[in-house]
Amino acid sequence: MGSRAIYNIIEHGETHAFLADWGANALSPLFRLSQAKAIQHRQENFLSTISQIFGHLDYEGKCRLFRLRDVDMFCKPLTDEEAAGCEQAFLQKSGLEMRITLDLDHDSCLLEYNRNCPWYQSMDNLSIPISTGIENVEKLMVYANEKEIYDFNRLIAIYQQGTGINALLEKSRGDMRLTEYLNSPQAQEDRERYLRLLDQEAFDKEAAEEMEER
Repeated sequence: MGSRAIYNIIEHGETHAFLADWGANALSPLFRLSQAKAIQHRQENFLSTISQIFGHLDYEGKCRLFRLRDVDMFCKPLTDEEAAGCEQAFLQKSGLEMRITLDLDHDSCLLEYNRNCPWYQSMDNLSIPISTGIENVEKLMVYANEKEIYDFNRLIAIYQQGTGINALLEKSRGDMRLTEYLNSPQAQEDRERYLRLLDQEAFDKEAAEEMEER
């Protein structure tokens, strides 16, 4: 199923949309952007813009002049029609977990969590300057190399813990569990039991008062 996200890259006043099947997390946008910037700096091929490079990044962070299969690439470029369909799906359904906007023109990385997903129902949008985010990613990769951490899911966990995002996610998951409980048969049974106890307490109190009067 993956963890799917819409990626919008704003560059030179234009917006370029992508779909990433495994990109719905806080680390991937800045991590992949740092890879794309490094490729751009090295001028490895004819791809000159970050948006172009993004569409040719594989999961190893290499820029493929000729795209591999979609499943082997980090993201897929979207046509205007496809992008509009994804935007509508994000607003109405839960299949796309996040919408991520990398605004290169204004140094902004915006993370939007899809509140149609129960586990994101209380998550707010998060924003960070791209320059600060990439600096944090570079520090993370230095730490990962020192500790020989190569599992990307582990890196995501470390990044989200260090930035405080994990606490926000856990709170949102807690809100989801509370909502599920309140709507469950168990909660209804507990409420009925509590009402019966209140009735019994009221009856006992009334009986005690009658005994005192006698």
